[in-house]
Amino acid sequence: MTRLRRGHRRQLPVEPKEDRKGRTLNCMAHDVFISHSSQDKSVADAVCAALEAGSIRCWIAPRDVQPGRSFAGEITRAIQHCKVMALIFSAHSNNSEQVLREVQLAVDCHLHIVNFRIEDVRLNDDLKYYLSTPHWFTALPPPLENHLRRLKMSIKALLDVPTEEPTKSAETQTLPAAESSKEAIARENRGRLDALARLWTIPNKFLSHVQIGTKLKLDPVDGPVDAPAIHLVARSEFKLGRSRQDADFLTWFWPRSPENDDKTRRLSKVHAVAEASGDKLILRAAGSANRATFEGHSLWESENVLIDQRGTLTLGHEYHLDVTPFESTLEGPLEIANERLWSGPPPPSESSAHGCVRFMPINSKIVQHNALWIFSDANFGCSKMNPLVLALPGMGAVEGRFHYYRQNFWIESRAGRTTVFVDGHRLVEREIVPLINGSCVMIGGTTFNATVEP
Repeated sequence: MTRLRRGHRRQLPVEPKEDRKGRTLNCMAHDVFISHSSQDKSVADAVCAALEAGSIRCWIAPRDVQPGRSFAGEITRAIQHCKVMALIFSAHSNNSEQVLREVQLAVDCHLHIVNFRIEDVRLNDDLKYYLSTPHWFTALPPPLENHLRRLKMSIKALLDVPTEEPTKSAETQTLPAAESSKEAIARENRGRLDALARLWTIPNKFLSHVQIGTKLKLDPVDGPVDAPAIHLVARSEFKLGRSRQDADFLTWFWPRSPENDDKTRRLSKVHAVAEASGDKLILRAAGSANRATFEGHSLWESENVLIDQRGTLTLGHEYHLDVTPFESTLEGPLEIANERLWSGPPPPSESSAHGCVRFMPINSKIVQHNALWIFSDANFGCSKMNPLVLALPGMGAVEGRFHYYRQNFWIESRAGRTTVFVDGHRLVEREIVPLINGSCVMIGGTTFNATVEP
């Protein structure tokens, strides 16, 4: 998504036009102009249908070309009256002279440009000149439908940005000669990022950090002696039991004592399993001889119980856990301004599950590590309203947020907080960092060493 910076600029007139015979050409107002190669018509039509289903008015050729009127004139008027251009980028549009002319006109009219990539193709030099600092939306891998929701939400956000009115009439406003040069246009293009201020950014030193995995371990290396490790599990299954090798959440009675050890041994190595099944979260037994219940409902290997609200999981009649699902705290999709410079894997198909699930022992203390089942994001801080509660020195109520995105684990600091560091770099608002093996993460006054497991 791009937008020209504010300042002295040429504004094309948008009042009603007349044709050569003096007849007024009334242009119906549209929000989005869809630029595409005719060979990508099926994709463009799908994008148009998705946007219009969200009450976003679209102009698309040839559907909206008025009979008997010039095709070029209709294209020009449509772009002048729209606020956003959605460019369907492929090998076909990359080599299309018509698409290039449409992009040139969109730049002149100061439209936001959303580049919707449906093929992994490099920009040719002509398009690169006008789109020197684009924000890409990659519709890969297929199916296309998995990416349309994110596109629709982002375009809606752009349409909420007010259009700046020119301070002078279009007839009297002119550009200085120097500003008409190619260098000046390029500078303007690089400044069309005011709409990206709400996006996240990866600090340059972390752009090469890529570590694919499904489990993040943060082991404390200094700080309070009783500080537990942090485990984030992003797998389709989350196992609970007494085995350190097999379970994600350790169900030990803690602190250790002969009596507590005896009760722990009555629990199975893996006593219960939580699963993500489509858009549902479920609990089932893992074959333990000692029964398990959730909110009084018995768990069986062949029968599942939904985790659709907060409840109590009881293992072996004795070990009680508070199970709390948390919604995502993101207001929309996770959008990173310089994401295309990060060399991680392509975005997967959109997951049905979002947020996370917290498991908190009721009649025992947390053992060795604090484990969280994460799908997209989880806040952390000292408040018990967070999915991840960290009773560490210097912690605020909400200190930051972990993310699982593109098969990598990420961390950010929340607004107004200054106590999250990664490899000595203090995270400021809207900075987000991918974590890799050996990352040194400081939260509050405690330092953790990161390990990412497959």
